Amino acid sequence: MARELGPKAMFVAGGTDLYPKLKRRQFEIEALIGLDFLNRRVAGETIGAGATLADVASHAGVPRGYAQAAGLVSSPPLRNAGTAGGNLCVDTRCNYYDMTYEWRKAIGFCIKKDGDICLVAPSSPRCWAVSSSDTAPMAIALGGTVVLAGDDGEREAPVAALYRDDGIDYLAKQPHEVVTEIRLPVTARTSSAYVKLRRRGSIDFPIRPERGRLASPGGHRRGRVPRRQAARPRSNPGGGRARGEAGQAPRQCRSHPFLAQADGSSGGRAGDPRGDRSERLDG
Repeated sequence: MARELGPKAMFVAGGTDLYPKLKRRQFEIEALIGLDFLNRRVAGETIGAGATLADVASHAGVPRGYAQAAGLVSSPPLRNAGTAGGNLCVDTRCNYYDMTYEWRKAIGFCIKKDGDICLVAPSSPRCWAVSSSDTAPMAIALGGTVVLAGDDGEREAPVAALYRDDGIDYLAKQPHEVVTEIRLPVTARTSSAYVKLRRRGSIDFPIRPERGRLASPGGHRRGRVPRRQAARPRSNPGGGRARGEAGQAPRQCRSHPFLAQADGSSGGRAGDPRGDRSERLDG
């Protein structure tokens, strides 16, 4: 069905990101294909894509860093609805894109939807919207894989291979393929941690996720895990003062004239417009 309908249809699991965007006319489709049939079982290192983020976060067998990432997504009600597979595939974000239709129309739209230039970087030929997933960076750091199912069968691929460096065409899987399972091949000797740098304590996208994995030859340790950068997707380093382990404000950049500063005033220096939209739902 998904192959037949093509861009006229979209998959929906928890819908915490998709439904608000449909209301704002960021997607214009004719059909939704429900994924209620997806496996919801959480068995430690194997996670059904239909499992809620709340179930993943509370399961004792899930690698600690991945459970921490799932538990820091948005708010409790949305973690009860948002799914593990959905958070890996969540749409990229940008302040010029994640607005009402009327707001976007007033500024002439952007290249991601209905426009022809990127308002973050007008001279660039590409879209610079960034990933808003918490669990994807941690899954990549753990060397995780996903099982993709389509009408031509199943295949397994690294989570890192699921993404493209493109704000619009950001998923490398085929449009008709569905993530059915996440596999995290870690051992008892592997320790992991996830720290989320954000502007407020909840219901916020990551400005800069820090994730780490440590394989100890002497067995499992619960000490401090060194921070390491993983492959894409990555969140932008811009933004206003954020909350994180270090409690330091990330590097700032100049604002577009249409964008208000992170503190609510206008003009001057402000956060990166790709990352300051904090009230959106990200499950």
